[in-house]
Amino acid sequence: MTRRAPPSPPPPADPTIFMRPLMRPALIRDLTVILAGCAPNKVTWVNHRFNDYAVGFVTSGRGTFQLDGGPVRNIEPGCLFPVFPGPVFHYGPLPHTAWCEYHFGVSGPGLQRLIDAGVFPADGSVHQLVNVAPLVEGIRELLRVVRRAGPGDADRAVLMAERLLVEMYYSRESLQQAQTPSTSMQAVLEHCRRHFQVDVDFKALAAAHAMSYSTLRQSLRKLTGQAPAHYLTTLRCDAARTLLSDTDLSVKEIGARVGLGDPYTFSRIFKRRVGLSPQAYRRQAAPWAR
Repeated sequence: MTRRAPPSPPPPADPTIFMRPLMRPALIRDLTVILAGCAPNKVTWVNHRFNDYAVGFVTSGRGTFQLDGGPVRNIEPGCLFPVFPGPVFHYGPLPHTAWCEYHFGVSGPGLQRLIDAGVFPADGSVHQLVNVAPLVEGIRELLRVVRRAGPGDADRAVLMAERLLVEMYYSRESLQQAQTPSTSMQAVLEHCRRHFQVDVDFKALAAAHAMSYSTLRQSLRKLTGQAPAHYLTTLRCDAARTLLSDTDLSVKEIGARVGLGDPYTFSRIFKRRVGLSPQAYRRQAAPWAR
C-alpha cells in the first residue's frame, strides 16, 4: 500500500505582506497586530535585538533559544518563545536542520495588560504547549485575516491575537500540570460538589483523605483560586443561579435548597457574589419570569 506524504505547511508569503499596516480606521485603539508570518522551513539562526514584542511558535523541528548570555533552552515541537525589546536573542534550529515557525507581534498600550497578566511571557521563558492543533489553526486564521487586510480586519486580527495568547497561556504544560488535582484533591472537590448544601467540615474532610487541613486549603486555593469557605459559597451560588433561571421555586425555597436557609443571608451572599439580587438575576436570566 502506498503511504501518503504528510501535509506540508502553507507556503511562505511575501514578508512585506505581513509588515504593511492593516486597513484603518480601527475600533480597537490600545492594541495592534504589527506582524504575522510563517517560516515553514526555517534554517537560519537569529542573533538580533528586537524593537517589538512578538511570540514564535515551533510546530516541527528542534533547536535552542537563549537571551544574551543566559541559559540555553531547548526548543521542541509545540514550544512557544517570546521576543521583546532589550536583550539580544539567539535562537534557531539545530545545525543542518530546519523547523517550522509561526510568529505574530503586537504593539500598543494594551500590551502591558497582557504582560501584567502573564499572558505574554515577557520574562524570556520558553513554554511547552499541549493540544497544539487548535492553536495552529488559530494562527493560520490570523494569517489569513492579516493577508486579506480588508475593512475591519485590523480589529479582527487584534481579537484573534489576544485570544491566541490567552489560549497559549492556558495550554502551557507547566500550568496544566499545576492545575491537575491529585487523586485526594479530586475526591475533595467531588465531595464538595455533591454536598455543598450542608456545611462541609473541611478539617474532617482533610483527615479522611490523609492530608492536613493546611495542605487541603493550599491545594484548593491553587486549583480554584479560593479558600474552602469561599469555594463552597461559589458552588451554592452557581446552583442557585441554575434554579433561579430554570425553575419557578421561590427565592426562599432556593436558598434552602443550596444550604442558605435564611432568605436575608441568601440574598446578601448571592448579591455579593453575583452582583445582582436573586430577584434581579431571575428577571434577567429567565424571560418567562418577567
